[in-house]
Amino acid sequence: MISLKVRYIKIKMSGKVIEQNEPEETEDKRSDSQISAISHPSFPETFDHFLTFAEKVLQFNVSGELLLTSVGNQSNVIQTSLTNYRKVYNQTRGSTKHIEKFRDIYGKCRPQFLHEVELDTFMDWFRKTSFVISPQEKSRSKILLTAIFRNCCRIAEHISEEAERNPDKADDLYDDPAAIYPEMFMLHLFRIFYHCADETDRTTIINNRIEEIEGTLGLTKNQVPVSSDGLNDLFSAATDMAKSIGLDVPTNAPQMSSGQFREAINTLTKDPSTREAIRDIFQGVDLKDPKNMPGAVGKILQRMQSNAEQPPEAIKRSLNATVENPTGKGK
Repeated sequence: MISLKVRYIKIKMSGKVIEQNEPEETEDKRSDSQISAISHPSFPETFDHFLTFAEKVLQFNVSGELLLTSVGNQSNVIQTSLTNYRKVYNQTRGSTKHIEKFRDIYGKCRPQFLHEVELDTFMDWFRKTSFVISPQEKSRSKILLTAIFRNCCRIAEHISEEAERNPDKADDLYDDPAAIYPEMFMLHLFRIFYHCADETDRTTIINNRIEEIEGTLGLTKNQVPVSSDGLNDLFSAATDMAKSIGLDVPTNAPQMSSGQFREAINTLTKDPSTREAIRDIFQGVDLKDPKNMPGAVGKILQRMQSNAEQPPEAIKRSLNATVENPTGKGK
């Protein structure tokens, strides 16, 4: 695994990591337990953030760029297991069994913390484990914890290697939140461990680790790291709408970086007929007022519906755009 320190230096150089000033120290007369109770989110909230992050991680395959799928259109077993677990969790959110499963894993990780190993060393050790969170043995509802972390590492390593091979694209590559997925995973994990540890461990072990990772990632206390740049969520919503009105769109398309997205948009907006269509759709709509956005989306959907059987060539190209072919030409 590429060292956190090495990747941190590269990402910092690209502007991804934010430097923070040291806060001024002020006297706090509250007890440690009082401060902890106030300053940490609840376990359900913390766990929800982790599950959402894990789902994002599993949108990538082991090469770090394509959707993680198996034969046909069936979900990967890791995704299926996670989805099943989330269904169970949503029905049993008040159960202490979820914390107990993580408490068992914390107990196995604790000796590493007592030796005060560095984060890089702990991540290397964790990658070699086989931790699974499951309501019961042989259940189909489970979180393949180690497998998800391994995917985080593969994705980050793939991005780092791509940046090494393509220095001119390094900024765009390191700007992807996926470049720091291993550290995000660890931050979520330690925030969960906080709810598994006793007060002494919270003070002497967990809080220090959480603050270390938050500082490295340029996050404020309890800030939830952004695990997606939003482009792929936008593409998913757009393609879902296109499918709903009968347009034929590619399946299992590769993830697109922000740079590739800008290139595709620039090509699309240079088309005269497309520019005219966009102007017609948004004519009379005040986009500065968020209340007008539903109406604007409605106009887009109406136009898409009317052109569903024979969409403009530029729209076809935009739907066909992929990582390898951002302009969508030649399809």
